[in-house]
Amino acid sequence: MLWVGMRTSIGTRAMRRRAFVEMIVPRSKLGEIDRDAYAREVEPVFGRDLGVRPPGVMKQLRALGRHDASERLGALSGIPTLVVSGEEDIVAPPAQGRALAAAIDGARYVELEGAAHGLTITRTDELHALLDAHFSQG
Repeated sequence: MLWVGMRTSIGTRAMRRRAFVEMIVPRSKLGEIDRDAYAREVEPVFGRDLGVRPPGVMKQLRALGRHDASERLGALSGIPTLVVSGEEDIVAPPAQGRALAAAIDGARYVELEGAAHGLTITRTDELHALLDAHFSQG
């Protein structure tokens, strides 16, 4: 993740776009796509050129690295909670999703096989079905 993350901020704009695509597309699928074409295809979803880092991203990443709310997760006990991870997510690896679900009593954990960090745009049908079922139970 560190190497891919660094590559999203160095090199040409095209190189940074490709590195961003590597964060959101499963490694198992990268050989099947044209990374430049895919970056152009998903650009409207992100609302920006993937080769340009939005202001504040580094501050956000530093805050994520410093903030630990794990002691407060127990307060969510009894609240229907669904945690979804992508099997190939290098940004928020499944181990983190499993730990999050384990820290919330009664949480349900689902890991999407062959999915990466961009599962919200690459696996929308499956994610919507999971969310629909989750919200229908409440």
